[in-house]
Amino acid sequence: MTHDSNPAELNLRHEGRGLLLSLYAALRSLKLYPLENTTVQKALDDLLAAGQQLLGTEEEVEIRVSGDFLFVNDVRLRLELDNYASFSQVLGLLRTFEIGTFASCGGWSGGNGRPSSACSSASAPARRGAAGSRS
Repeated sequence: MTHDSNPAELNLRHEGRGLLLSLYAALRSLKLYPLENTTVQKALDDLLAAGQQLLGTEEEVEIRVSGDFLFVNDVRLRLELDNYASFSQVLGLLRTFEIGTFASCGGWSGGNGRPSSACSSASAPARRGAAGSRS
């Protein structure tokens, strides 16, 4: 038997998975259609709702990449066959832009059609050895 019988952890894992699946859907929609398209707007509304739901139970949301794993508030999200494509896409995107951690706190609002957060930050992943500069 596994040790993840903690209801709060199970809920966070479920809501974190929902947030990442919503992010994936929004990214796919934005890749295919212009911002004004109703498909894109629905995907962004779903992403906003997933973020609001998660921030309704958590004071702060931190998405962190560590190796081949994604964590939401220190809870590792499980990679399963039904979410492999979405997790791989989000993980690849975070790596491409060298984002190791993304944190958001406070309420998400959709005022003027634009999601915003009371505070947010993103940081590069920690690197081993000498760091090179990019131009």
